[in-house]
Amino acid sequence: MRIYMRLILGVFFIFPMMSCSHTQKISEQDKKFNVFLDKSFDQVADLSPEFLTQLGIKKHYGKLGDYSEAFRVKMQQLSRKKLKELKTFDREALGEQAKLSYDLALEDVEQNLADFKWRHYGYSVTQMYGVHTY
Repeated sequence: MRIYMRLILGVFFIFPMMSCSHTQKISEQDKKFNVFLDKSFDQVADLSPEFLTQLGIKKHYGKLGDYSEAFRVKMQQLSRKKLKELKTFDREALGEQAKLSYDLALEDVEQNLADFKWRHYGYSVTQMYGVHTY
């Protein structure tokens, strides 16, 4: 669950905000990259009713998230898909802010994929992480 939330917060929420610069002119490639990050965030956030509620989005009220093994596998497949899509962007064609977002997004997705094999070795509930901390 921690990996899932890290994926949502890191790649698809923080990075789109970081890649926008109001003082610089944004290139067409940067715009496409920002659209990719925004769509990716929306797609992943839509899979977590609790997270949507945290964001104040009134969608899927009365539902709980899926914390099954099948869902974790689905999220890993989605991460693989997003990694392939992310690598279609030419990093060198991006602006400075978008390059930073690209690097951080790439690192986060790769780390999430690498962490997948350790998904059964964490604690479901601790004083810091668990359903009670939302």
